[in-house]
Parts: sequence; structure tokens; C-alpha cells
Amino acid sequence: MGYSTEEGVSGRFRRFRENSKSEIIVPESGHDYRIDRIKSRLGFGATVRGHLFYPVDSPDDPMRALFTNGFSTTERAYHDNAGEMARLGVAAATYNMRRVINLHDIKNPLRAATDGGREMLNIMDEREIIGETTVMGHSMGGIVAATIAILDKRIDYYLGDAIAGIEHENIWKQHLYNRNRIIKGIILPLFTMLAKRKDRLQTAYEYGADFIHNPTLIALQGLMLCRGPKITHYLKVLNNLDIPIALLLQERDEFFALDRQQSIIDQEPALFGMVKKVAGAHMHPNFQPIENARLRFETALELRDKKRNDPPLAS
Repeated sequence: MGYSTEEGVSGRFRRFRENSKSEIIVPESGHDYRIDRIKSRLGFGATVRGHLFYPVDSPDDPMRALFTNGFSTTERAYHDNAGEMARLGVAAATYNMRRVINLHDIKNPLRAATDGGREMLNIMDEREIIGETTVMGHSMGGIVAATIAILDKRIDYYLGDAIAGIEHENIWKQHLYNRNRIIKGIILPLFTMLAKRKDRLQTAYEYGADFIHNPTLIALQGLMLCRGPKITHYLKVLNNLDIPIALLLQERDEFFALDRQQSIIDQEPALFGMVKKVAGAHMHPNFQPIENARLRFETALELRDKKRNDPPLAS
């Protein structure tokens, strides 16, 4: 088993490659963690591709996180974030889903992403990667995450980051209207980020490959955007299921205006759970992955502690 010493976004680390599908990362501090490449066929041409990031030695009080992608964002874009979560002791899963779109998907555009996320939970269970589970959705992935939390009893907590659907009217038009802000705040920083990485060619190749492998979710999330999804419908169900909720609002969000989101939240503050304002932009999880991962980690711990300390609801 060979190894290399490398420099990453969280500092120097050693990478031990066991085989083409598994490697161990040994950072200078925190937990050593394993990265496993996942490919699972669900039948009828459906394939889930993703990665598991999990501590080599499970903590005494384990936790795990399932990441759901934003619109047109690949699972590769969350690897630095997931790796930092694993270094902090939380097992994390990222994924893409690919299959032939059918009539059921047109009726329910979230179905493919939901099926892929639940399959990743199944794989974590099979590998005995256990712990209380937070589903973490970014942008349109926030609605996917809420759907998974409603359908799957293994989800203990919900965390939405710069989620779509709070300010739900004419979402697609907002994307077009804000295109100059998007170019300045997303497109240019993306190229800058890639240019600064030592492994920029490999990273750009992997981003491109993931984009090719992810047409199903891109098309279906785009369809869902056109329908103007309303996140409050999902949050009401989560509240009824007694699933703790946390939201991260990015103050410089290029898509969703903070003041308009806040005015909607103020109408029913209890519905939205724990709300934190973050001095970041829409792509904070991707452009500031270490800062974002630590914030998600701290927020998940707060949700867990709150649930454990709150008295159970009377039946």
C-alpha cells in the first residue's frame, strides 16, 4: 500500500491508496478517515455513483451526514466539505444519480435524487457506518433533503444551506434576472478556485466527468425549479414528524435575497427551526468548504443536543 504526502484545503495530509476504490487520509490533526468510491445499480438502467468519507475509528458518539446536491452541482464539488466533516469525526456521503427519465419522474422530479440518497444510506448501513443522521441539502438539494427526511425514518435532523423554496415565486426567473451577479459571484470564483489548486487539471476533469454522469438530477431539478417549489410545505411535515430543523442563510446569496427570505421566515419563525446567518455567498459550501463544513458540524451538534435536552412531546 503506497502513500503520498500532499497539501489540501485543510492542510498537509498523507494519502494511503489501498486500491482504485478505497484510500485512507491521515491529516495532521483530527480523525484519520477512509474514502470509498461507490457505484450501485438499482435496476432499469439506474445507477448511483458517490463517495463515502468516514473515520477509520468510529467516535464514541457517532454521527453521519448525507449531502444532497444543488441544481447543476456535481457531488465532486462537495468532496472537500465531506472530507473535513470526516476529519471532525462525522461520516459523510455524497452522490450522483443517473437513470432514464420516466413519466413518474415528470410527475415527481425529486424521485430520482430521493432514491439515490436512500440507496447511499443503505450502503452506509451495510458497511456498519452508523450514527444519528443529518441530511444536509444545498440550494435545490434542500428540497431533496427535506423529501428524504420525510420518507426515511433513519433521518434524525435536517439542515438546509442556502436552500431554494423560501422565496419561492418565479425562482427560475430570479436566476435569469440575477445572471450578472451569478457570473461575478459563481462562475468567476469557480475558475479562480480551480486555477489555484495544485491538482487543478485532475479536479477540472473530475468535475466534468461528474457533470456528464449527472444529467438526470440536473434535468429534473431544473424542472422542479420551473414549478416554483415552496419549502414551507416540507418543513411543516418535518415539524409534525418532530425532526429538528436548521437553516443557513447566506448573506450575499446571488439567487435568493436575504431580506425577502427573512421577511418570510419572520411570519412563522417556529416553522423554520434554528436559523443562522452566514457571511457567505450561495456557493459557500463549495468555495469555502472548510469553514462551511465546520459550521455544518457545529450546527448538527446543536440540533442533536437540543433534541436530547428537550422533553419528549406528550402522546
